[in-house]
Amino acid sequence: MYVGPIADPHVHIFNLETLSYPWLKGPHQVGMHIAGNLDPIRKSYSLTDLQSEMSAAAGGGGGGRPRSVVQRFVHVQAECASGGEAEVAMVQSVADEHDRKLSIATDRPLSTTGGVFSPTSIGIVAHAHFHDPTGQSDAQFTEYISRLSQYRSVRGIRQLLNYHPTNPALNFTTRPDWMSDDPVWIRRFGEALIPRNWSFDLQIYTEHQLTQAMSLIKRYPSIQFIVNHGGMPIDGTDSVAVKRWSDSLIPLGRQPNVAIKLSGIAMVNHHLTSHTVLLPYVVAVLEAFGTSKILWASNYPIDKIARPNRYDASVDFMVRSLLERQCSTHEIEQIMYANAIRIYRLAA
Repeated sequence: MYVGPIADPHVHIFNLETLSYPWLKGPHQVGMHIAGNLDPIRKSYSLTDLQSEMSAAAGGGGGGRPRSVVQRFVHVQAECASGGEAEVAMVQSVADEHDRKLSIATDRPLSTTGGVFSPTSIGIVAHAHFHDPTGQSDAQFTEYISRLSQYRSVRGIRQLLNYHPTNPALNFTTRPDWMSDDPVWIRRFGEALIPRNWSFDLQIYTEHQLTQAMSLIKRYPSIQFIVNHGGMPIDGTDSVAVKRWSDSLIPLGRQPNVAIKLSGIAMVNHHLTSHTVLLPYVVAVLEAFGTSKILWASNYPIDKIARPNRYDASVDFMVRSLLERQCSTHEIEQIMYANAIRIYRLAA
């Protein structure tokens, strides 16, 4: 088995004591039922909790050889109602402490131009809505983005864009065409990301939103896009649905500025928990993107709902799948570590 380094570029840290997450505390809301019964994760989830999950993975290298402890990861915004900056500030304090323990300098300022980033072991993907329905002015939006850029671990932005054409319960946004037909959204997207060399975590249903996504991707070839959760194959597991999803990955994989996370497949198809039934999804992503543009990620603690078995089981499943596809050690290290370090500009 693979015994090399591991990075986890999609985790969520919650602090329900000081911040508000209505989707975690209250009844199910539209779009939030997709992960299933949230009761097991309706609580704060700290770095300590995350590391306790990760420590099990460090012992599963095979042949009695321990794996490297997971010390590099990316917190992805978690729909915090207290505001995107409040969430970033909370995670930044966690990152600062973690970096100090790893002897990573925390006093280098973040340059907002030229793509020069302060080294960090924990990247942050912050929340922003590029055309907030509440009427946020250009000046207010610019000020918000400027404040985010002062946090040295911020590496990119995510706005949930999932929109299903026939099932409104699966929608995470109010309209399907932000990416293609809203001039304010499109303009602010470029103004926020390009000068700061920030990436964009693209969470959509690729089989239904490919046209809109490709419009945005081709408009901004200098922006790094990272498709979340394998493009979220939401429409079932029959051969027609799987082919429609896998076909939607092919044009995305051809774009030089698009990568993809192998994560969260079981989140959207809850019964896909065994190696046998998940393997075809891994194969489809590999064939569309190649090993240099795929990032394994745990999606913890959300994926604990669908796969309560253990963090190390998720790691072992992915490594086993890559070995079965005859990936080399170098290719496995790309997917499990190196691509995340490169794409999110983490300290190696």
